[in-house]
Amino acid sequence: MAFPRVKIFPQAAKRLRNFDCWVFRDELATHDQITKAGDVVEVLDGRGQFVAYAFYNPRAHIALRVVSLLENRSVDVGLFQERLRQALARREAIRNTNARRLVFSEADGLPGLIVDQYDRWLVVQFRSAGMDRLRPTILALLRDVVPCAGILERSDKEFRADEGLEPVTRVQAGTVPERILIHEDDLQFWVDPHRGLKTGFYLDQRPTRRHLTAWVEPDQRVLDAFS
Repeated sequence: MAFPRVKIFPQAAKRLRNFDCWVFRDELATHDQITKAGDVVEVLDGRGQFVAYAFYNPRAHIALRVVSLLENRSVDVGLFQERLRQALARREAIRNTNARRLVFSEADGLPGLIVDQYDRWLVVQFRSAGMDRLRPTILALLRDVVPCAGILERSDKEFRADEGLEPVTRVQAGTVPERILIHEDDLQFWVDPHRGLKTGFYLDQRPTRRHLTAWVEPDQRVLDAFS
């Protein structure tokens, strides 16, 4: 499949070849007549050589978000399914909890997609125009590869404004309760997926919470000063 083409300045091309994920708007040299935010484009250097495939957004500060550095790998449903399965395989190493970040955007080759798991439910964010246009595909793939009771979309943050996207908060599949009980090791937490900050919980602070348990005795009350 032939994609529209975008040429970028040399410094930006060098960064992408060193596995950077973004190209900013002022680093674009030339581009085909592209009208839709979220189009997949072929990114070329100044000599016309292939650099990457990327989501393109003419209005965003981050104009290109890299999808693939492989010229001969089709950017299609199969690619996104493969990336999802690879992301899930990486998270298998996270044990003793029923709450995990399953997909972490560019880090998993899925730019603009966040997927968090809370027990039997998923909370998703579509943070880029390219991923937003793939919403039906991504939701279908998630239901296929992650057994779950419901999927809540929490694309309700200010980051969507720069992409030209309206905020979205809605249940996209099944049902999602107002509160979900999760556990980490011997600790339990109630999560509010509908109104909690971001997707409802700071999943990345698991090591911090484990460190804190060494300082707290049973039945003690602790002040969280958020410092």
